[in-house]
Amino acid sequence: MDNWLIQSGNDAVRGYLNNDRQRDMSQVRHEIVHRVATPKQYYLPPIQNNQPTLPLVNQPPQHIIQQIPQPVFQSLVPENNNNNRGGMFNKGDWMEMMMMQNHQMHQLVVQQMMLHNRSSPAVHHHHYQMSAPSAPPVSYYNALPPVGDTRLISPMREGLRKLRRLAYGAWFIAALKANAKKNIGNRPSSVFLFGIILKEIVAALHRIYLNPSGNIYPVLADVINPNAYDLSNLLRGRTGEKETQVMLQELQYVVENLIYHITEIMPSTGVLGTHRKSAVYELIKNGKRFPDGYFWQCELDRLQFSENGRTVGIGDPDAFLLIVGIFISRSLITTLLMKPVDYGLSSQQLTDVAERNLKVIASTLLFLVRRVSVSRGRAMMPMPGEIARYLYTDEDMRPIYSKVAKSFNYAEGLLREWGQEYIKRLRAAPVPGGKS
Repeated sequence: MDNWLIQSGNDAVRGYLNNDRQRDMSQVRHEIVHRVATPKQYYLPPIQNNQPTLPLVNQPPQHIIQQIPQPVFQSLVPENNNNNRGGMFNKGDWMEMMMMQNHQMHQLVVQQMMLHNRSSPAVHHHHYQMSAPSAPPVSYYNALPPVGDTRLISPMREGLRKLRRLAYGAWFIAALKANAKKNIGNRPSSVFLFGIILKEIVAALHRIYLNPSGNIYPVLADVINPNAYDLSNLLRGRTGEKETQVMLQELQYVVENLIYHITEIMPSTGVLGTHRKSAVYELIKNGKRFPDGYFWQCELDRLQFSENGRTVGIGDPDAFLLIVGIFISRSLITTLLMKPVDYGLSSQQLTDVAERNLKVIASTLLFLVRRVSVSRGRAMMPMPGEIARYLYTDEDMRPIYSKVAKSFNYAEGLLREWGQEYIKRLRAAPVPGGKS
């Protein structure tokens, strides 16, 4: 084809030279240049084959979307990449983008058509649960009778109605009386409540006696110390004269200090206070029934009781016996001294020396209690048989008692003076409410 064009050009030149010499050269030159110019090769983009239409496939039932989804808008402007020339995008990318957008719109239209054309009662799928039908409205009120509707009631029916009301009232009163009688047995008895009051007194005294920062616990701790003297040697006479004097001084120190610090206890408030609501005031009141086993037989012989076992005729000597009995006999001798581990005097098992020392102290204090529980000049109260086997007998302790008589006189004076003042303040305590 190129040779044919060249040959045609040459023929045209010869014709011009031979025949058309006088023509305008500018026009001829333009025609020659147009025909003889070398053709340019244009690069066209490759033809993109359209994606084949996907065959319609029956898909399994899917979860029906209850809400109409919003259309997704995708930007048609492609991102800048190095393959695009001059910031323009490729035609093939543009065609692919348009086809993808058309496919998304097609799916959206089909889904909307399915949503609008479905019938609600015909849908049954394991992912879709039909809601239970709502219950019909129910009115919970009764229609009121019309105003002014008065019915005549015969006198006989009116009498029956009054009789029925009286029967209901009598039945209700009888039921209340039966419940009251039934609940009488469920109430705490006065004996039970008074027993709690006595335990409160003992607990309050133990808090004082076992206080490490107090004055009584260090005295008791010296007796159970591993390096303490064995005070029971005073009963056997196995010690020398010098060692005997040291142990006697130790015993006198214990007795005098214990009694001195006990007689310092006379608070104005609290369980042990000198007021009419305190537990100590309840202790010395008449008409109190003490728990069974509280008193020793020697104490029962000195007190007066009514036919039902309640205290009567509690005077100052009897009140003093009750106060000394709970402050020393119950809260110290039969608890801390005779059962030191159970009541918290020691957290571990005591040595044999410590147990014998506590036995000597308990026997000595009990001798003092028996001495002060009676008036001066009268015979001393006998040894309580209930605890006699746990303590030393008077015959065993006789060598000691004769040597610590001075300490006994000192302690007895403190106890009697303290007891009289305690009882005096309790008797003179004002009555709650301002009544005298």
